[in-house]
Amino acid sequence: MLSNLSALIWTIRELRNCLLVLFIVIFSQKVWATIEVRTIDVGPGLCIIIKDHLTEKVVLYDAGRWDNEFCYLDLYKNMPNQIIDLVILSHSDSDHIGNVTKILNRFTPKIVIHTGYERERVKTWRKVNQSLSESVQRGASVINLSSLGLEQVKRVFEIGNFKVELLSGGDIWYKSADKSDVTELSESKLRNSISITAKLSAYGKSLLFTGDIVGRKEIDDNEHCSYSEKYLVDSYKKMNSDVLFLPHHGANNASSKCFIEAVSPSYMIISAGHKYSHPRSSTLNRSLNALGISKENVLRTDRGDDEGSLEWGHLRIPGCKDVAGDDNIVTFIKPSGELLVLYENEDNICS
Repeated sequence: MLSNLSALIWTIRELRNCLLVLFIVIFSQKVWATIEVRTIDVGPGLCIIIKDHLTEKVVLYDAGRWDNEFCYLDLYKNMPNQIIDLVILSHSDSDHIGNVTKILNRFTPKIVIHTGYERERVKTWRKVNQSLSESVQRGASVINLSSLGLEQVKRVFEIGNFKVELLSGGDIWYKSADKSDVTELSESKLRNSISITAKLSAYGKSLLFTGDIVGRKEIDDNEHCSYSEKYLVDSYKKMNSDVLFLPHHGANNASSKCFIEAVSPSYMIISAGHKYSHPRSSTLNRSLNALGISKENVLRTDRGDDEGSLEWGHLRIPGCKDVAGDDNIVTFIKPSGELLVLYENEDNICS
């Protein structure tokens, strides 16, 4: 009897110790990863989910492509509740707003900010526009920058333990630009150039989200700097950020030298897929030469992809046609200010 009782007491103690260890592990992970920024591998598009683990506040910057649901599914898996505190739709291209309708039908946004650039001929945009109207009816505040310019709206949002500041978006850059700069851009490039740029700050670290802003023409020399990137450089003396989400998926009509130098990141993240030969070799060569950082500090959602010589060759697997969904990138910021940027899946495979 005594031996059985001793065994039971020992088992209870061991169980208690195991539970205590489990609690410590879970709690320390949440403290360690107080701010988590998830770059979802949606293919050639963009979806960034920001979560404060301590306050359970969530921000969404762009919403992926129309032809897959990776953005929605990751948000669904990681949402602590039904509330999204802030949604920023950088611009109206379908590879940045593709999952908006499904997301807004499932979750309740407090604030949505978008450029208001109309694309009536595009089905995805029409569906998103309808979803935004329905969100207003459910109590969301929807800010359309084509109705209210960025200079007229709230630009700094204190959310949980982080801050989001809107730096540019809508027509603000070309109000002060030479008319020739505006008229020489095609309709698609002008639409990209008005992308909402936002800076996240937490615990002394910062990340810069850039959408598809434009800073040069592909034929320009490496010293050239213009359009929305020049506006940002001229307007903000302290634009430096620890992590830069490379504009326009690493296209060569962005990431001008002056812009890269002004941001001066320690890490760069590229959201791209098997299309358009993004990220471009010319873009990364210019950026890395300007910064002097290691190519290992550049993370991409299309690891292994092979689209030939135009595409940057780092981590290429010959013949690989990278698919979406296998290369999420996660950024953690500790309360101590320690920063970690890594692939969610360590293996570089061509799936």
